[in-house]
Amino acid sequence: MNMLSPNAYIFWSTIAGPIFLEGWRQAPSHGLAFMLGFYGALIGGFMSFVVLFGILGQASPRLNRVLGFVSAVALFGFGLYQIWLGAQRFF
Repeated sequence: MNMLSPNAYIFWSTIAGPIFLEGWRQAPSHGLAFMLGFYGALIGGFMSFVVLFGILGQASPRLNRVLGFVSAVALFGFGLYQIWLGAQRFF
């Protein structure tokens, strides 16, 4: 499924590819530093999420309920905000 998704191809052909090529033209180490920094941040961010949610999964049930409630309220508020923005544009 990911191979058929155009998102990665669009991103690399319009944004990351030109940045990488410009860095490579200046010095190959600049292009490699971009790649290492990009994938390091991407994979490091994913690893951080895994560790964070692993730690939170072992927390007390009361804390999990509170965090779930906070998340639900935040998502509900964001949904209302999106509906309000859409209604403003429609009317």
